[in-house]
Amino acid sequence: AASIRSLVIDISNLQLPYIPKQVLDSLHVVTLLADHNLLDYVDPALGRMQNLKTLSLSYNKIESPIPDTFWKLNSLRTLNLDHNQIDEIPKDIQQMSSLTKLRLDANNLTTVPKEIGTLINLKNLALDSNL
Repeated sequence: AASIRSLVIDISNLQLPYIPKQVLDSLHVVTLLADHNLLDYVDPALGRMQNLKTLSLSYNKIESPIPDTFWKLNSLRTLNLDHNQIDEIPKDIQQMSSLTKLRLDANNLTTVPKEIGTLINLKNLALDSNL
């Protein structure tokens, strides 16, 4: 039987315009991969997925603002938001205190909040190819 600690959902490369409700309701998921889709926003319901350790939303069309509930994913260790159209990261990112890897490269960022500096576990931060 699969351990609940290793529950992975991979919905990458499916041309999805949104994350399906069945996925958002899967509260035991530890890894959610939704790269290379057509997502243009972050669903506030993602904030309920408190067991997520890895969330990858790379290569989508996600724009700011990212909802407040999203930043409450404080078990998250890896967050990939690269290759989107995000132009703002709110200071709420400081709530993601478990983050060790954060990819924000290839977006439309002109600044990042100084609060990123409070993420004491962050080992890998990618910010290249922004404005």
